[in-house]
Amino acid sequence: MQAILISCYTDKTNLIKLIKSFNDEMNVYVHIDSTSKEISEGDLDFLNFKNLSVIKRYNTAWGAYGHLLAIIDLMKLAIANEKNNFIHIISGQDYKIKTNHYFHRNFENNDNIYFSVTHPKDLPKEFEERYTKGMFSSYFSLKNEKAVKINTLYQSLSNKGHIGEFEDVYKGVLWSSMPIKICKYVLNYIESNPQFLEDLKHCIIPEEFFFQTIIMNSKYKSNVIPTTLRYVDWTYRNGNRPAILDETDFIKFKGSNFLFVRKVETGISDELIKLIDENLLKEDKNLLKEEVIDKNDLINTIRQKEFKYLPNSTYDIIGKYDDNISCQELFEIFDEIIEDSSLWLGDTTEKCEEMLSYFDYILEKYELY
Repeated sequence: MQAILISCYTDKTNLIKLIKSFNDEMNVYVHIDSTSKEISEGDLDFLNFKNLSVIKRYNTAWGAYGHLLAIIDLMKLAIANEKNNFIHIISGQDYKIKTNHYFHRNFENNDNIYFSVTHPKDLPKEFEERYTKGMFSSYFSLKNEKAVKINTLYQSLSNKGHIGEFEDVYKGVLWSSMPIKICKYVLNYIESNPQFLEDLKHCIIPEEFFFQTIIMNSKYKSNVIPTTLRYVDWTYRNGNRPAILDETDFIKFKGSNFLFVRKVETGISDELIKLIDENLLKEDKNLLKEEVIDKNDLINTIRQKEFKYLPNSTYDIIGKYDDNISCQELFEIFDEIIEDSSLWLGDTTEKCEEMLSYFDYILEKYELY
């Protein structure tokens, strides 16, 4: 089974769509920024997904150490479930562009590690100074003017050429995909080598050195595929850098091997999300689970119609389900009704016609076509 690790702080609408797209077929672990006023842990309870875990612990301001701690805690939750064999780390402003079937087919037995990676010495000096000069405290955001002012003084006093035991330090973005055994290796490493995290506390955007430095200095280096499998436009557009994607981006990643796109934002990316759902995710056999039906409303709807051949067991069948019935569960109900109505005997064409009319009525009523 695969695990989806999501870090979020805003755009509850997209977060819910994103979680629904995995359709409870994967274990989803969500960390909500502790300062977020838009999203609370209870906001996701209505989904009633058995494979969803939500925590709200750290301030995950951009560039802050708290974001790395949030990811580490999500990793710990993921490895605690022995069924998980592969993880994907994404943000709440990502959106999936491959079907669940694609994920299962390509990553269930995959030993590769997917992330961007560069040696800082191959980058402009400012990137190397993120760890050689660093930051007086990565608990603060670099978007805070006072933090920047204090940090300027700190950097003038600092000169460090390594993180923990590593003089070869590697950089890349946090968003990545890897086997669960690699997560275990990384967590075991930081537990056995606490100085590594201590040094990261004083790095600028410490999360960007975390996986890359540990893994590129390990025996798993040869498993690295230098791609994130995420489509990102790093230009400034729609008021943000990286760009907030819109419908004009669809053609750029359609047919690609990307798994996710980012960043998306409700209001700006609505048409893009619609294009993805209708063109790239339509083969997801359980995608319709996004729609849920109130059980009592379904019962009342059936009672308002007079169906001659509806079996007496219909309401007992529906009663076995939770208050919110998914589209997938609705078809399970249909299947049980067919069995109890003896349609399999093929005794009357009239009975078959009425049953089809009954199913058609329900699906149209709840706009599931």
